[in-house]
Amino acid sequence: LKAHFAPVTSVLSIGSSEGGSVTMPGAGDFSYEYGSRIDVNSVPDSGYYFAGWTGTAVDAGKVEDADMPATTVTVDGDYTLMANFEVVLCNLTVSSDDNGSVTEPGEGVFKYPCGSLVSIKAAPNDCYRFIDWSGTAEVTDPCASETTVLVDGDVTVTASFELNPREDIQIESLDADPAWSTEGQWAYGLPLGQGGQDHGGPDPTAGATGENVYGVNLAGDYDSAIGGPYYLTSGPLDTSGYCGVELNFASWL
Repeated sequence: LKAHFAPVTSVLSIGSSEGGSVTMPGAGDFSYEYGSRIDVNSVPDSGYYFAGWTGTAVDAGKVEDADMPATTVTVDGDYTLMANFEVVLCNLTVSSDDNGSVTEPGEGVFKYPCGSLVSIKAAPNDCYRFIDWSGTAEVTDPCASETTVLVDGDVTVTASFELNPREDIQIESLDADPAWSTEGQWAYGLPLGQGGQDHGGPDPTAGATGENVYGVNLAGDYDSAIGGPYYLTSGPLDTSGYCGVELNFASWL
């Protein structure tokens, strides 16, 4: 009578998540003699990184270093082993100056898969306008308030704004009588050019923006003892949509 013995074998089942693969010994079920120490190695795909080993082999403490892509497993039983991979993320830091804001995606630090093309949008404060984007990021159209930016690493982008250019706005042309409140000799009408000779004259015969004006004695020189003060008071002036308005009067003398 003769007894025969065979080595006890154990099965190591190996797999990987999306984003990489196990190159040694590969993926699948592998049989080893009980107690064998097996080298395993994993490689991430482009845009991914190795995030650690999991499985019953890790739970049982049989993996030498579960955080390393290349390590050793002691196979003294049937175990599973999974290589895990994660997308590589890059930081996009978004900011603006004090005269506006970035409404998309907002302001701060945002994480995206490296290589992403991200939409950005800037909005100026009242009375300001968008100038451009600056920073280390590659912006598709730096002069457009709404565009896209390539996040191919840790990059920054800043929105800049400037005050709207000044422009002249004519509130009252005086072509028609606006019916402002007058005191004393203030009057509305056509200046007749009949005064001013003693004061560097003559008086004009029209206003700065049209024929008519508000003035004192439109037909000659006013009385030097006019008294007063007497006021000319306009009605409400509509400056809606404008900022930093300065009120100027055109002198007809």
